[in-house]
Amino acid sequence: MGTGLRESRSGPRLPLQGSRADSRPHALTDCLTAGVAELAGEQDVATLLDWMSPLYRFCVSETEVDEREAMLEGVVAMVGRGELDARGLLPIIRHEPHPALAARLVTHFLQASDRSGDDNFACVREITQLVIGGTAANPGAVFAGLVLFGDRRITGAARAVRCGLGISEIREFARARVNGLHAASIEFCLDWLLQIEETGCRASFAQVASMLTMMIVEDTDGYVVDTNNHVGPFVFRTVPDGVTKRFEDYREEVLPVLRHIERTTQNTEVIRNVMDVWERHAEAMTKARANHNVRKVVFGA
Repeated sequence: MGTGLRESRSGPRLPLQGSRADSRPHALTDCLTAGVAELAGEQDVATLLDWMSPLYRFCVSETEVDEREAMLEGVVAMVGRGELDARGLLPIIRHEPHPALAARLVTHFLQASDRSGDDNFACVREITQLVIGGTAANPGAVFAGLVLFGDRRITGAARAVRCGLGISEIREFARARVNGLHAASIEFCLDWLLQIEETGCRASFAQVASMLTMMIVEDTDGYVVDTNNHVGPFVFRTVPDGVTKRFEDYREEVLPVLRHIERTTQNTEVIRNVMDVWERHAEAMTKARANHNVRKVVFGA
């Protein structure tokens, strides 16, 4: 399974070319490795952030998004192989301004974090502090990473954080993208719409609704993962405890909520657009599953 950092609906990207593209990924990964090795055994995340932050701020100022994607694909792979402490991603998450890239890095950090002791939520608090403390370059996208990770324990904690987001942060939240559909993420957004409706903030409603739309527009799998504990109860090690549902079946489960919002909201056109997109996607997935040739290519069965 790939990192997901370079996946794009527009197709594969060309390899990086030129001395600038060739040297910076190597320099970045070398510095990350050296930094974590220097702090081996330390639990002082603030020191790691201070050490790495100037480096990544420089990278952001001197590189394009595609170049940073290429760099970070290697960094995430190092974390996945256990060669780099997951905390090495924190300064990158903190200073990455691109919404999709920042959100995906958060999900990689959460999945890779392996905390000893009894405090399984330490890594979640580290991410929420970047949002609450205003130290993240794109707090809305970092927050989106928490939500789109798809763990109900984390989305439960995120409900308290979302109240402090302004319209600009919510706009960046809506621009973030992570591969795959998770029931916990979808239900978080539906619940948020119900909460926003009570405040009457039409701009916020439209932004969160657009997240529900774009999740589906960019879905190519046709499945929703429904799980309470995405990474399991034991120091955040991944366990396969999820239930996978066909999108068209899951849509039937949440349709009553969408209809309730449609009946009660002042943003009728916005929610109807969401419902139309969901209906078309469900129809497309149903037709794809009924076609043997398409089913084999799309669903692998």
